[in-house]
Amino acid sequence: MEQMIARADFMHTNENDMQHEFTAACTRWLRENRDSITVQQAQAILRALQDKVCRPDFPSQGTSGFHMAFHLLKELQSVISDLIDDGKASQADFQGAYLEFILQMIQAGLNSSHIDYTFLLRDDRNVNFKEYFQTLRGEALCRVVRLLKKEYIPDPGMDWRTFYSRSFDKFYRVFICDGLSTEQFQEAHREFLDLYVFFNLGFKGRDQETRKATMEFAHRIANKYDRNIFKGLKDVGLLTGTLEELSEINLEAEFPQAQDVDNKLKDDLSNILKAVSEEGLFGSMYDVILDLALNLTVRKAGCEETREYFEVIGRFFFHIKKESVSNNGELFEGLVKKFIYLLDHVKDEVYLTFRFVEPIMENCLNEAMGT
Repeated sequence: MEQMIARADFMHTNENDMQHEFTAACTRWLRENRDSITVQQAQAILRALQDKVCRPDFPSQGTSGFHMAFHLLKELQSVISDLIDDGKASQADFQGAYLEFILQMIQAGLNSSHIDYTFLLRDDRNVNFKEYFQTLRGEALCRVVRLLKKEYIPDPGMDWRTFYSRSFDKFYRVFICDGLSTEQFQEAHREFLDLYVFFNLGFKGRDQETRKATMEFAHRIANKYDRNIFKGLKDVGLLTGTLEELSEINLEAEFPQAQDVDNKLKDDLSNILKAVSEEGLFGSMYDVILDLALNLTVRKAGCEETREYFEVIGRFFFHIKKESVSNNGELFEGLVKKFIYLLDHVKDEVYLTFRFVEPIMENCLNEAMGT
């Protein structure tokens, strides 16, 4: 069977005679050899099909090439079911193989055919893949999330809106967001943050429809963390790096490229500052936050849109928790030096008329000094 698959040409879209000839030959072979097929043979057939399917230019959903692979996969699943029912194989013999097939399709680019095959494998109750998927932990889980970080391209002749509504939304909504457990999202928080930032902020070169889709993916991820991907993170290095990345985007001369980009970046700045406050990390991060405020006045002086970001920072200082700063002489000394430096180097003094100076003075410096 592996040789038959290797010789077959799947790279066509409208070759019905070839499709029927191949599917008939596969069905005949599997039925004639059904009683003698071993676990190892079934696994080898699955790998042979995987090698054919997992390529970025594989034909789209509904083509003759698509139907050839779909038919063979269905027939093979029937054989696997018999092996498990007869006690000749266990579910574990195929769960890892199914996962590897899916991951290779993701790595290849994940077109509409790949997504259909993913759900065919996922929904195989005999192999019990859905439950197995929720047992993934450690590196196996992180590998899944890391592989998702890529630029996806709709099938030839299909725009993003169609690709998203027909296939891609289902993949992210059902297979990833609903398919992984709350515990898995917590364990892979760092990897999901990286994926979130990529989808939300990696907008350069993406048109509006693509941005809309990728931002929706990011939104679905954030919902798993109470609508704030930064919530619960205590890693100062990770939060600082993310804030600096966000700052660099904001400080680029061409920013904001569009209103949706501007809105999303403001939301992310607000959410990361909220996490800093809630996790009591003010003392470790006030310097990078004030650096951002200073850079806004220096590098973006006169930019109307940028002033709103300055106000977001001002609100952060206004709502800072007293316990984060109260009676902390070391914090007071460091904060005073940073604040004075900012006031001495500000390039657009109109920023200082916003709610910024007052909350730093009253909510932070006075509290830290104990007055």
